[in-house]
Parts: sequence; C-alpha cells; structure tokens
Amino acid sequence: GFGITGDDFVVKIVDQGLHRWLPERWRPGRGSDDVVVGIPHGPIAIDTTLPMGNNPQGTVVHPDGATTYVAHSADSVAVIDAATQTVVDTITVGYAPNGLAISADGARLFAANEGDDSISIVDTVSRAVIATVGVGQNPEALAVSPDGATLYVANAQDDTVSVIDTVSATVTATVNVGN
Repeated sequence: GFGITGDDFVVKIVDQGLHRWLPERWRPGRGSDDVVVGIPHGPIAIDTTLPMGNNPQGTVVHPDGATTYVAHSADSVAVIDAATQTVVDTITVGYAPNGLAISADGARLFAANEGDDSISIVDTVSRAVIATVGVGQNPEALAVSPDGATLYVANAQDDTVSVIDTVSATVTATVNVGN
C-alpha cells in the first residue's frame, strides 16, 4: 500500500509486493519487510528505508503530515514520526492487520484485521484501541466518509461491505456485493 502527504511532497510506500511495479531505483529489496519513506517531488531519491519486520501491509498518513501509520502482521500498527523518520510507537490491534484508514480530522485511525475479522478503532492522541468491531470475513479495504461518521469495510472472503457507525462502533448494515 502507499499514502501521500497532503502537499504531495512525500510518498510513503510499504513493500508488499509493490516493488515489482516500481522502477529498480525505488525498490527497497525483493521480499523485504521494509517501509520506504521520503521520496521527494522531482528527481526521485529514497531518503530512508525503515525496517518494519513481519510483512508490512497498509499505510496511511495523518492529515497533518506529521505521522505515518503502518500495519504489519505482528498484530500492530507502527507509528512513524515524519520529521525524524523513526518508529516512535507501536499500537497493538487485532490479528493480522492490513488495511488502514484515518478520519479527515485525524482523530481516529481504523485498522482492518483480516486474521480475526474485525476492525480496531484507535484514538490517535492516546494511541489506544477504543473499540473493536466484528465485520465480515477477511476485511481488507477501508473508506471513511468525509464527516468521519461512517466507515465502509470491504470483506474479501464473503463478498460484503460492512457499514460501521464510528460513533457507536456498531455495524449498521452489511451489503452483499456478489463475487
């Protein structure tokens, strides 16, 4: 996965097979468990490669551009400080998180935990899970409504979309989208 800061100056890339689509000079290494951060606009150069371990998956950049979140198979989300390009914290979430999304105001982070069919809702200030919501099988992709009140979860295994009220942390609908 990848994320772009608000000013489109820095691209964050998680190497989850994505390397095969990148020019050779951008690749962090085949089969690596690294995250590439800081690809400046203009001539392409990689500033930093951060070892993540355990199969990094989804990534999302906080709306203020100061923090990047990276999900990895160690049942956690790494918190990366964009200025220092270092991992400053780790948030324990559900089993095998992959997809991430963040509310427009940056107050809530959402992690799709494909291993236990759940969504972790994280308060980004305290960096704590404030709710866990059960969804369909193998949740992967997430989308947050512009007002942050609704989260949409694509569940790959059972071909459904779970609709979550983010305030009450409840599933309000499950939509069958077919094969």
